[in-house]
Amino acid sequence: MNLQSIKTVWARELRDQLRDRRTLFMVLVLPLLMYPIMGVSFFRLIQFNREHKATVLLVGRDQAPSTAEWPALLDGPRFAARLSPRVSVEKLQIEYAPDAATPDYLAEQRGRLSSGGLDAIIIFPDDFADRLAEMRRQIDAIASGGADPAARVPEPPRPVVLYNSTSRGSELAFLKVERLLDAWRKQIVGQNLEGKPALTGALRPFRVESQDVAEPAARRAGMWAKFLPFMAFLWALTGAFYPAVDVCAGEKERGTLETLLVSPASRAEIVWGKLLTVFVFSMATALLNLAGIAAAGSFVADQLGSAGLAGLGRPPLAPLLWLLAALPPVSAIFSALAFACASFARSTKEGQYYFMPLFLATLPLMLMPLMPGVELNLGTSLAPIMGLALLVSTLLSGDFWEAARYAAPVTAVTFGCCLLAARWAVAQFEQESVLFRGDERFDPKLWLRGVLRRSRPTPTPAMAVACVALVLLLQFATRGVLTRLAPPAGEFTFWSLAGMTLASQACVLLPAILFGFWLTSNPRETFLLQPPPQAPRAKLLLLGGLLAVAVHPLGLQLSEWIKRLYPLSDSLVDQTSGMSQVLAGAPSALLAVGLIGLLPGVVEELTFRGVVLGGLRTWGSRGTKRAQNGSDDPGDGPSDGPGGGPGESSAVWAVIGSAVAFGAVHPIFQQSVSAAILGLLLGALAVTTRSLWPCIGFHVTYNSLLALLAYYAKPLESWLASSPAAARLVRSEAGAVLGYRPVVVLAASAAAILLFWAIRRSTRITRQPASRRIGGHGGPASVGVPVSEASEG
Repeated sequence: MNLQSIKTVWARELRDQLRDRRTLFMVLVLPLLMYPIMGVSFFRLIQFNREHKATVLLVGRDQAPSTAEWPALLDGPRFAARLSPRVSVEKLQIEYAPDAATPDYLAEQRGRLSSGGLDAIIIFPDDFADRLAEMRRQIDAIASGGADPAARVPEPPRPVVLYNSTSRGSELAFLKVERLLDAWRKQIVGQNLEGKPALTGALRPFRVESQDVAEPAARRAGMWAKFLPFMAFLWALTGAFYPAVDVCAGEKERGTLETLLVSPASRAEIVWGKLLTVFVFSMATALLNLAGIAAAGSFVADQLGSAGLAGLGRPPLAPLLWLLAALPPVSAIFSALAFACASFARSTKEGQYYFMPLFLATLPLMLMPLMPGVELNLGTSLAPIMGLALLVSTLLSGDFWEAARYAAPVTAVTFGCCLLAARWAVAQFEQESVLFRGDERFDPKLWLRGVLRRSRPTPTPAMAVACVALVLLLQFATRGVLTRLAPPAGEFTFWSLAGMTLASQACVLLPAILFGFWLTSNPRETFLLQPPPQAPRAKLLLLGGLLAVAVHPLGLQLSEWIKRLYPLSDSLVDQTSGMSQVLAGAPSALLAVGLIGLLPGVVEELTFRGVVLGGLRTWGSRGTKRAQNGSDDPGDGPSDGPGGGPGESSAVWAVIGSAVAFGAVHPIFQQSVSAAILGLLLGALAVTTRSLWPCIGFHVTYNSLLALLAYYAKPLESWLASSPAAARLVRSEAGAVLGYRPVVVLAASAAAILLFWAIRRSTRITRQPASRRIGGHGGPASVGVPVSEASEG
């Protein structure tokens, strides 16, 4: 890779972007204008809030005690100001209902409340004052010892507050009235218990006093740490996307992309030059917005002080420096993702449509650090973007030791994501079918006619994505129905589990039938059901099963590691243990294996290693042509070109995409992670062997081993208790097999590597040099048959 070429492309793109007025406005002008405008607007909005006055109708005024022995609720035409200093009673205007309010009058006032003529109505019961007095007499009698211990204190009276939840003013009035009535109630309780230490100690055994020991600067830093990373990451994404659209789709519209592609610079050098340009603008946007926040922070904080949020102040300098150190990797990730999405767009308008899906996909990762209970640990540090946001928040809060413990995994994951996103961007830019897509106007009639004709022998990438989306949609709809129909935990049986499993697998199988059998014309090619000549079907199934047995110890160890990183909640622990007990009570081991092993092993492989993997492999490679003309030549596949090339890259991305989809259909997060990792192995097995049979053998055997462990839990418990040799190989707790000893895991892993190598060798197709092949099409020599064999034939 020529660094001078990258520098030349970077300088060219940077110069072009600095000449674009829209980019300059978004990156330079908007951050400088937006935050002062937001501060002034906030100040004016607070003024509007101060001008609001609420009208409250009071029904039963005579029931509110007004003598000197009771705390005062009213003070002339207003509520008593000393009830709660947090409520401005001047903003509550009271209307008094007639002493004898009839039902018709109350119905009329309810209508006023619904129409907005009133903000709230307070209704005191007719016996409110008498019941308050009776309660005080009972309390005095109990305190003096003259009351019957069996006598019951009368039930406290309950005034009613009516409000309209569809009106913002009515909701605010209700909150104020509720706070005033609560303060009045506490004053009455205090007077009732005054001079009665025995009752006071019984009803108020202790009081809690809270003291915040954090320094003011630390409190200020903690408040800024909650939302500053989110704002910085959001602006880094926004600042990366619009320049990325311009340097990709904008060049397509201007007709300058072809000139750049025929230059001496390679595709990778062009991509890195453009990526550096997008990275610069992403960083500049985030930095300028942070500067605007810091400049406007003190002004806005002064206005927040009047709203009860005093002490926010200007963002501290040290946390801002930590945030600046975290911006480059975040901008690098977002720049590569935005560039890869923008390279697929034909026009600037189309490129802008891709911003919302990218934003929604990354938004949960940026918002999770704001959720209560989410903290920085080893599990969260391995989550892309979220781990970095949590690390920055921890640094902003001043907990440097906690941040230092997890800095290494966060750095490693972030660096890996940067490389992966950049590699994806390069792969997108190297595909002519992506850069120069034709017109894709949608005609429903032509589309439906083409679908019904089954013109494609194998699925397309769009079909693969639609298949995954349909599986998730069906599972979502079915899960809601099954949750309502599921029996209680005590009545959950094996047949209940069988019904839920059959419904779940039907959601996975139906899209596979739709896209693999009905919308395509060659199911054997779609599902890779034709085994290679040198490896019959039985051999592939056997090898896949043996590989599953070898991977099983490592899989259990992997599941245990995942549970340590992301512990299961108590409800999930109860649920998983309950499923194990249900499997242990199955009528026979054959039924347990068929339900957990055979059914998912066949159905999920047909869907994810058949339709999904096969469709994704044709994305932007020679496999697209193969899917269109129906060629059965293995040499035309995406990964079979000489020297790898784009086809090999598309196979890798297809394996990753199918593995992610395979993990996404599992409802429990820990299962999703484990399934995605196993999906990588299954996808590599399918690509290597060009057959689905070893994947089916692996999946059925792996799931069957888990089902048998649950079914034979009690015999295994007895065996482990009576066999010292078994304890040296198996790790167990309360009779349940948790995993295997490290020596078993290492030995099984080595055996799995050898088995995978043996499977690859047994399915490898021997290729002859071009000089040893017979030219032409249609004969056996076109797939690499030697000259001597062709002559003998």
